[in-house]
Amino acid sequence: MLLVFLEPELISGTMLLFHIDPVAEKTRMWIYLPAVGVVRELVGEELEQQELIPGTGLRGEDITGGFAYREDYTPELVGEEELDGTPAYVLRLLRKEGSEAEWPKIMLWVHKEKFLVLKVEMYDESEKLSQLIEASDIREDDLGPMAYRWEIKDFTRDLTVVVEVLERVKTEIPDEYFDPQKLPELEIPQGS
Repeated sequence: MLLVFLEPELISGTMLLFHIDPVAEKTRMWIYLPAVGVVRELVGEELEQQELIPGTGLRGEDITGGFAYREDYTPELVGEEELDGTPAYVLRLLRKEGSEAEWPKIMLWVHKEKFLVLKVEMYDESEKLSQLIEASDIREDDLGPMAYRWEIKDFTRDLTVVVEVLERVKTEIPDEYFDPQKLPELEIPQGS
């Protein structure tokens, strides 16, 4: 996966390249910083916990897989609700005993027909809402349904990050897009 930041201007052109190996359950990630012309691999603690781009609040683990809900949480269907007119299942995930997952409780709202996550609430040890993620602008294309806009609120840091997908296209991607050393040479279309 290649993630390119188009805004704000301060970080425009910054790229994150991910290689996710589901079999080995390992992710490698590289960052390209155009202001200094540097490509480097992020490893270990730096990959998981460090804020990738200052001021965004996004950590490596937020992008590379979030939480391992099957291993770390016990799910329970607690009801059904409508979110902006969209029918959704409401699930409560409670951290399993012995798990080292960050959040003791997570609430999920899942689209009843498309099975997309529409909303996530993450609660801390004192059962206080710490993070809220809301999906919107749901579209269906050749690749299936997807939210084209995500708003991520971190209440502990009074921070909001908005992620918008400008375009998603099913196409052949040249191999050089997956070579970390070629990141500085890629032609990236600019947003509207």
